[in-house]
Amino acid sequence: MEPNHQVLGVYADALTTLIKNHDLTKTAMKFLRNNFQLFADKLKAQVQGIDVIQVGSSYDDLHLARLLKSEEGSYQFFPEVDFDFDMIYLSYVVGETDISGTREGDADCNGQCLPSSTNLTGSSLGDSGKVQQPFAVMESSSCPGYVKLRVTPHGRQMLKKPGCRIGNFITPKGYLLNTAFTSGLVNEGGRTEIVYSRVGQFVTDVLQKSETTVYTKTGPAITEINKACHGYTYDFVHAFPCSTWPTVAKGWADRARRCQWPNDTLIQNIVRDGCLLVAIGSQQTSDSSEEWRLSFVQAERMLSDSLSNLQKTCYSVVKVMLKSSLSERSILTSYHMKNIFYYLCEEVATSPRPGHWSHLGTGSCNS
Repeated sequence: MEPNHQVLGVYADALTTLIKNHDLTKTAMKFLRNNFQLFADKLKAQVQGIDVIQVGSSYDDLHLARLLKSEEGSYQFFPEVDFDFDMIYLSYVVGETDISGTREGDADCNGQCLPSSTNLTGSSLGDSGKVQQPFAVMESSSCPGYVKLRVTPHGRQMLKKPGCRIGNFITPKGYLLNTAFTSGLVNEGGRTEIVYSRVGQFVTDVLQKSETTVYTKTGPAITEINKACHGYTYDFVHAFPCSTWPTVAKGWADRARRCQWPNDTLIQNIVRDGCLLVAIGSQQTSDSSEEWRLSFVQAERMLSDSLSNLQKTCYSVVKVMLKSSLSERSILTSYHMKNIFYYLCEEVATSPRPGHWSHLGTGSCNS
């Protein structure tokens, strides 16, 4: 049976009104984003060499949640929303290759150095003109999208700093285990706190206040679940920056696109900022503890900022359909849908022409 595009369009408009035009939710989200930025600024002021960015659907306005008020006067997000943050260790730069062709153990640098002017998360490493040696270099894994991190001699020296425990998670072959972060979650007397670094303890102090803070592990994230009863959680992902655009993603930057989205300037900015390495391995390999996943959340932030309101509406409607029709055991997630949707944006023009984005074609876009 052919889908009724007109009916789907009306359904999309109704969902948009319920979700995106809800004044209380819009006001609350704006307030929270501003305060999260204040939190990030405070954290960066307390701990040098770290950048904190908000990511995910709660940042890019692709969430489905509404803030509802009960008869008792309490407020709750429904459905539950995650507030996601990436904590980026700017000093621990990861390089992709050994430029000289020699291996990490042959000498202290051997060409594994990167220009100190390399841009990371929007800021330079320095203006002195000196080269900065990488903390680790990426080596390929058997699973696409994942790599291994071989710690360089310079990186080993960095890990000798007082109080740093990450050096305990280097294998005999020189690879850094992705459990370096998550193993820092300990349970002492019923209280779960992050104890592996000053950064983690600071986060605990800020969030805990007068109540016990409980954390769990969700993929690469450390999730604070105390407010789950109010419909929201906090996810913290610790990440190392890679100063170059990885070779495995080169095809994305170079491929031909039918439309001018993303435009050349946006592509250049995304490539310039590189990517991140987060602590999670593939479930399809036997040595997953040695793998780190390539993360492109910085690119996703820039792409989502460039979407039109109509494009965000279409994505939200598809997300509702996905979550309402798939089994909880399905391997498909909203992240798969987001990537497919971004590809669709490259193929469908925003200017008036056949197949363009239009409110009249909302039902067609979601069929």
